[in-house]
Amino acid sequence: MVNSGKNSALVHRSDISDGIKALYISQSQMDHLLKEDSYSWGYKEGFETALLSLSQLLGVVDDFQRTQQMLNRLESKRMPLVQGHSA
Repeated sequence: MVNSGKNSALVHRSDISDGIKALYISQSQMDHLLKEDSYSWGYKEGFETALLSLSQLLGVVDDFQRTQQMLNRLESKRMPLVQGHSA
């Protein structure tokens, strides 16, 4: 895209941060659909590492880590319900 005129082609930091958070939240929701096996665990770890690297590169690592911590806290509150259904 070529920038002409007074409109800036730059992306706002908040848009970058929101995009990375949305990817992380989507991946987190997808985890509930995946069977717990070594493949899905490796996928989750790789995806989180990639998003962390991307957020560092784009300068929004603090926002990403706060979102990650918030979702981990929420997930840990749900964990006892999941464990209660295991045989």
